[in-house]
Amino acid sequence: MAVERDKRLTTLLIILALSLPATCHALAGGQGGGQLVTLSNLTPVFMKALRQYAPWHEDEIEVFRLQAYPSRVWVPKGRLGFDVVPPPNTSFLGRVSFLVNVKVDARVVRRVRVCGWVEVYREVLCFSRPLSRGHVLEAEDLVSTRRPLSRLKGCCVQDPSRAVGLALKRSVRAGQPLVTGMLTRPLLVRRGDRVTIRAEGPTISISVPGEVRQDGARGAFVRVKNLMSQREINAQVLDGKTVRVFF
Repeated sequence: MAVERDKRLTTLLIILALSLPATCHALAGGQGGGQLVTLSNLTPVFMKALRQYAPWHEDEIEVFRLQAYPSRVWVPKGRLGFDVVPPPNTSFLGRVSFLVNVKVDARVVRRVRVCGWVEVYREVLCFSRPLSRGHVLEAEDLVSTRRPLSRLKGCCVQDPSRAVGLALKRSVRAGQPLVTGMLTRPLLVRRGDRVTIRAEGPTISISVPGEVRQDGARGAFVRVKNLMSQREINAQVLDGKTVRVFF
């Protein structure tokens, strides 16, 4: 019995002895006879794909915390190549992830996910000083500042011509970015203002005094009381002193 046990043990040791070198050789050959792909290989791949697919200009982009999963992969020796699969339905702002097919001699051998935090910096208009609700913007109220888009809420205004002459819907602080939702046409008439009602027709034009019954901006239609007839009518605001009706 002892002899049989010894034979079985010897056989098992021989099997282990034969298998271990083969395994070690495979690992050593995979590394020593292959090539290592790391983040240094994948960084230019990520940046090229970002320039290709993102809607941003290259000068506006900064990338932080770039990582690859897995961070190191061994592939066979040969000519390296990379194909990038862009993510669907993404703004390419904030955390951006690309799936990269690693190819050797045009054959896909591994897949690696490369992720990074993408920040886009844009010149946007900010307020140069605190301003109150209803203030009509002038050029000196605004200053252009480079800001990260990921931290901006709403559609920021970049062109001063789109803001100057419009009024603020609410009070703002110095340095606050200007977004389109803050702006409205300035009020030209307010409830209680005395105005001239200009009634115009194809062949006649008359003017009568009136009193505005509600606030209104240029071009808006407001209720106006005809002080001669004491009737209320709808009239279009032309300026701070004149409204117009058609007949």
